[in-house]
Amino acid sequence: MTISVAGYITIDSKYYKVLAPDYKRSFEPAKTARRGVLGNTIVSIGPGSAERSTSAVLYIAFAPATGYGSLVDLQASAEKASVSYTDHVTGDFAKWGSGTYNITILKAEVVQLKGAPRPETGYEVYVEWIKVLS
Repeated sequence: MTISVAGYITIDSKYYKVLAPDYKRSFEPAKTARRGVLGNTIVSIGPGSAERSTSAVLYIAFAPATGYGSLVDLQASAEKASVSYTDHVTGDFAKWGSGTYNITILKAEVVQLKGAPRPETGYEVYVEWIKVLS
C-alpha cells in the first residue's frame, strides 16, 4: 500500500486515509479572458472567490475501523448537496487549502487494491470535490 501524506482527511464527520500519489489541488478564479475585435485582451472578473478543486486517492478499508468512513458513507456524502470537510494533510490551518469548510463531491471511482484477489484488503477511491463558495 502507498504511504499516506499525513494521516487522513475528514468528510462528513468520517475519517479517510489520503494516499500520496495524485493528490492535487487547484483554483480557478471567477474570470474569463477573450480577444476583442481590435486584437486586445478583454478580461471580465466576476464576484466571489476562486473555485478550489481537489482530486485525491483515498484508501477505504473493506471493514473500516471505528470513526473511518466506508464506501457506503462516502456515497451517502456524495449524494448530499454539500458536506463538512477538514484537511488534516498539512496540519497547519494557515497554509493554503487547509482548514474546515464545506465541499461538494463531484465524482468517485472505486478500484480494488492493486494485486488483491478479493476486496477484503480494501479499495483505492479516486475522488474529486470542490469547495462550496459562500
